[in-house]
Amino acid sequence: MTGTNLQAATVIAATAKLRGDLVATGDVVIEGQLEGSVIAEGARITIGREARVRADVSGQHVVVMGTVEGTLRATERVEIRANASVVGDAFTRRFSIEDEARFRGRVTPPAAEASPVAEQTRFEAPAAVEHYSPAPEPVAQQSVPSESSLFGSPRPAGQMPAGLAAAVRNLGGASSSSDDE
Repeated sequence: MTGTNLQAATVIAATAKLRGDLVATGDVVIEGQLEGSVIAEGARITIGREARVRADVSGQHVVVMGTVEGTLRATERVEIRANASVVGDAFTRRFSIEDEARFRGRVTPPAAEASPVAEQTRFEAPAAVEHYSPAPEPVAQQSVPSESSLFGSPRPAGQMPAGLAAAVRNLGGASSSSDDE
């Protein structure tokens, strides 16, 4: 578990089942089962591959490798690793999700928690897709400048621009156009 100081961390072992609120001042590693809440402000919380957590999780950096049902809050970053499963919202500055991970919820920057815009950033994975990004917003119809407005007067059909025709002649090829303007 890169980034976690195991000697100073609070560890919930794979054989442990904890029900209640866990408040820690240092890093937290959960390998077992936990139901309730986990708070480690200013620290890293790691949910191990075999862990099953039904809790609200709050720390500086939250890494999920197992299964979580609940809200994730991180002042810096939430990471959902390959094969992890999260059902719940994430409130964080930075969010990453690896291939093969599953996420169902919303991702909202901390300042936007109370904003009505937060309701518009909902991410839900369809049954056939493990994770995805929302569809981009439609772009207003824009007119594309015509060739003549970009490059001067238009060329007759089938005629190469003068510079291209000259380059082809210099390479030993023959130009099919008489474009020596």
